[in-house]
Amino acid sequence: ALLAEAEPAGAAPMSARALAAGASLSSVPPAPPPPSSRMLRVEVNGLLHDWFDVDEMGDFLRSAAFSSTLRENISRYFGVPMEKQAIYDEDGLLTTGADFSRALQRVHPKLFVYDVSEMGRELKDRTVEELELIDQEVEQSWRHFGTRSARSRLSAAAPPGPGLDRSAEGPERERAPGSAGSG
Repeated sequence: ALLAEAEPAGAAPMSARALAAGASLSSVPPAPPPPSSRMLRVEVNGLLHDWFDVDEMGDFLRSAAFSSTLRENISRYFGVPMEKQAIYDEDGLLTTGADFSRALQRVHPKLFVYDVSEMGRELKDRTVEELELIDQEVEQSWRHFGTRSARSRLSAAAPPGPGLDRSAEGPERERAPGSAGSG
């Protein structure tokens, strides 16, 4: 296992070396983290956990495999299935590997993990609004590069399906009637 089993805040976290060796919490003597350590704190179901020393993970944090490994470990240790995870930092939803890398570069990195099926309506609505803004910014980037938009490329490649209005413009085009955000 690359990441430690989460412990409640205040408990001694596992070292990266112990994690890489597959050690369990019971086989590693508790040692206080060095004063310069940057502990990743993870809040799940209202409980705060110290998970691992970010600095000990080194370049792996910037690797292409990091975000998927983190999501797998969140599923394993916190019981939130990968396909239902919504992971945030103080700035918002983390989506790309770059988002995760930036979030863990903070002086005091902290993640908030939610199961999408159990999220409150207000947080879901704010997240949908954030995703719509991101979608608009990505569309603008496609236009800057003089390329057809991602939406246009997907629409051209996919056969018309039930509920898709091919004459609609913008985000409405991809939404089935009655889905969130339409109307």
